[in-house]
Amino acid sequence: MKKEIVFIGIILCLLACNRENYEYKVPVFKEVIERNIVALNTDFVFDVGGLYITDSCLIVKQKSELNSNSFQMFDPTTGEFIEGFGQYGRARGELLEPMVFISVDNERNSLYAGGLNQHKMIKFDLSNNKNITFDETKYDTHISARFFSYVKENRFLIGHEANKPRFCLYDKKRTLVDSYNLYPVVKKENEDFTLIDNFFVYNSYLAIKPDGTKFVNVTNCGLIMDIFEVKNDSIVPLFTKRYYEPTFKESGQNDWDRSIKAYVSFTSTDKYIYMIINGTTKSRPIKTLSLFDWEGNPVKQYNLNEPIIRVAINEKSKKVFVLAENDNGEYYLGYCDL
Repeated sequence: MKKEIVFIGIILCLLACNRENYEYKVPVFKEVIERNIVALNTDFVFDVGGLYITDSCLIVKQKSELNSNSFQMFDPTTGEFIEGFGQYGRARGELLEPMVFISVDNERNSLYAGGLNQHKMIKFDLSNNKNITFDETKYDTHISARFFSYVKENRFLIGHEANKPRFCLYDKKRTLVDSYNLYPVVKKENEDFTLIDNFFVYNSYLAIKPDGTKFVNVTNCGLIMDIFEVKNDSIVPLFTKRYYEPTFKESGQNDWDRSIKAYVSFTSTDKYIYMIINGTTKSRPIKTLSLFDWEGNPVKQYNLNEPIIRVAINEKSKKVFVLAENDNGEYYLGYCDL
C-alpha cells in the first residue's frame, strides 16, 4: 500500500511539473526605478529606425535630409551629429533596402549590414569616425532569412532562413558550422510543426550577447523567451520562459485582436536583456524599460517620463540611450542613467 501511495505521488508530481513547465506567468519586477530622460539631440529629424551603440558613437539606422546615407552617427556624450555612412545602391559597398541585418562588433568597433534577398554583407570599420572604411563579403546565394547577426570573430547566426533549420551558425563565407531546429512548446505537446514554425518565423526577434557566448529569441505576439549558448561552435538550448500566451491564426500569423503585444524593441548586454514591452492587446505609448537576466528571469524595471521606441545600452558609462517621443509626437535622442 505504501509503495502504491509513493508511486501515485510521483505521478502527480510529474504531472504538476509538466503543467508548470508550459505555464505562462506575467513577469513581476521586484525593483522599480523612476528615471527622467535627458535630451541629447532634439534638432535632428529622427524616425523609428534602429539604434545601435559602439564604444565611440551612437548609430541610428535612417535616412536624413543632410546626406544620402543609410546610417547616421552621433556623439554619445554631447549628442552632436558626427557623420553619415552607408550608401544606397548596387555597387561595391552599397546596399539596397530593406536593410534588416544589422549588428555590431564592439571589440573591433565595427558594424555589419546586409539587405534582405541580397548576396552580400558589408562590414563598416568605425575606428575613425571621419574616415569610415568598409569590407564586402559576397555570397553565392541571396540571404532569405529573418535574421543575420554577427556573433563573434568569423561566426554569424542566421535565424529562420528559407528551407533551413530554425537557427544556423555560419562562418564568414556562409559555410555551415552548426544548426538547431527545435521549438519550445507553445500550448501543448505534439503541436503541428509547420504551424509552430510559421508562428516563430512571423514573430521572432533575436539579440546576441556582446561577448558572443549566448543569444536570446523572443516573440512579439505573446512573449516566449528562448535562451541559447554558443559553445564549442555548437548551439545549445539553456532556458525557456513563457510570460504571455500567444494567440495566432491557423496560418501561424498573429491574432492581434486577442493576443498580447509583448515585445516592441529589445537589446542585450553581457549582464542583461533589455526589453520595451507593451504587455497589452492594444497599441499604446510605452514608458517602461524591462530588464531580464541571462536565465530569462525578470530583474527590474525603469519607469520613464516619456515614451521610448528604441534603446541601446552602454554599461561602461552606465547609461541607457533611447529614441524617445515628446508631447508633440516628435522623436529625439536622449539618455537616462542605469
